[in-house]
Amino acid sequence: MSVGISLGIATLQIESLTRSGGSLILLLFPGLLGSMILAGNVHAFPLWFACIINCIFYFGLVWTIGYLGAKVRRKPSVEGRSEEFKHPF
Repeated sequence: MSVGISLGIATLQIESLTRSGGSLILLLFPGLLGSMILAGNVHAFPLWFACIINCIFYFGLVWTIGYLGAKVRRKPSVEGRSEEFKHPF
């Protein structure tokens, strides 16, 4: 959740990030693209909406990676069957 919130807040600070020339802007692209599509205008789109989209996108991405990673790490039981999966969160 902290990754999503952090990148959502970074979206609101995009002006200062572009001045520093950081490559963090590539991570903000999904929200910016979604905001442009929903606004219907590439030149004028709300950053607050891009912030929400980035927060949801990266929260879902990190959640999925954690869920799949926990599934991969589980050990099979003696009979060859894997134990019932318990959600890590």
